[in-house]
Amino acid sequence: MTRPGEMFSIVTIGAMNPAIHYPGWYETLGLLSKEETQRALKNPAFVMGSDVAQFTLGTLSIFCIHARWHVATTDEAEIPRILRIAKATHSALPHTPVNVIGINFDFCRPSDAANVAAFLGREIHGLRIGVGEGVPTSGQVIFTRKRNAGNAELTTNITIAPGGITPGSIAIGPSVEVEPSAVLVKYNVELRVDASVGHYDMGPLLDEHVPPIEAESRAQLERTLAAFARAKGG
Repeated sequence: MTRPGEMFSIVTIGAMNPAIHYPGWYETLGLLSKEETQRALKNPAFVMGSDVAQFTLGTLSIFCIHARWHVATTDEAEIPRILRIAKATHSALPHTPVNVIGINFDFCRPSDAANVAAFLGREIHGLRIGVGEGVPTSGQVIFTRKRNAGNAELTTNITIAPGGITPGSIAIGPSVEVEPSAVLVKYNVELRVDASVGHYDMGPLLDEHVPPIEAESRAQLERTLAAFARAKGG
C-alpha cells in the first residue's frame, strides 16, 4: 500500500562502480524478472553511464553513483523486496568498500490535528523536560541511541515530526514538503563501518533492523501513528 509522504530506503556509502548496476545485472541475480528488466530499460527514468546508474519499476527505484548506492520504494509492502535486493547486491560485490550502511524509513499518516507541529510543540512543552519557557514551534522530537556493533558504531534515530515527502523522483533525492495535518515518524539506522577490517556482512544488520521491526516495536509505532491520527486541535 502506498501512502502519501512515505518513503523506505536502504543506502550504502563507499566506493561503488555505477557501470555494474544495469537492470540486466539484477536479473542475473534473480532480483528482477526478464519482463521487469525490459520495463526498467524503457522507463524514462532509466539512466546508465560510468558515473551514474538509475532505474525505476513502479514504486521501486535503484540508484548508484561512485560514492552511494541505494534502493528505495514508496510502498511499505515492498520492504521485504528492497531488503532482499540490498543483501543480494552487496553479497555479490564483496570487494566493494562500504563505510556507512543506512536504513531510512518514513511512515506518514494524516491527522485530525489542524497543525501537527503546534500540537507536538504543546505536548513536548507539557512534559517539563527542560525545553525552555516557550512552546517549541518545530514540533519535532528525536530519540537517539548509539552503541558498538563489533567493528562498527550503530546509531538509531526515531523522529516524530509534522509533514511528509513530496511524491516524485526517489532516486536523486526527494524534496520535503511540510503538511500541517500529517504526522511523520522517521526510523533511521546508521552503521559506520571500519573499512580497514575488510568486507562487512550487512545481512544480519538488515535482518535485525529493517522494519516491520520486531512485533512489539511495530505495534508501538502503529499506536503512536494512530494517536496522532485521532488528535484534535492545532
